[in-house]
Amino acid sequence: MADFHLIPAEFEHITQTRRNELGRALTAAGLVWESNGLQGTPRRQTYTATDHRGRQWSIQPVPGTDFDPWQPSNLWRAVRPAPRRQSPVLSPLALADHIRKSSE
Repeated sequence: MADFHLIPAEFEHITQTRRNELGRALTAAGLVWESNGLQGTPRRQTYTATDHRGRQWSIQPVPGTDFDPWQPSNLWRAVRPAPRRQSPVLSPLALADHIRKSSE
């Protein structure tokens, strides 16, 4: 059973360890990526990943209202502006795979 009292009110669920997991997953998927460097303010933390077709995806942590205690590793959402596409809230590995497969 999920611990619903663990639903974060803000962005304290986005720890350095979780950011590192995302970076490793993007790298392992063969994606070029960068951070906007705002690790100290997770609410504004954004990553940009480029898929194999050269399309850029903006990756952001989800707020506590989108956090699912049944799937606590699902913390990230990616959006591609053109053509418009948005991922569901996913774990780092699933998100990297989603971006990689979208370019196939």
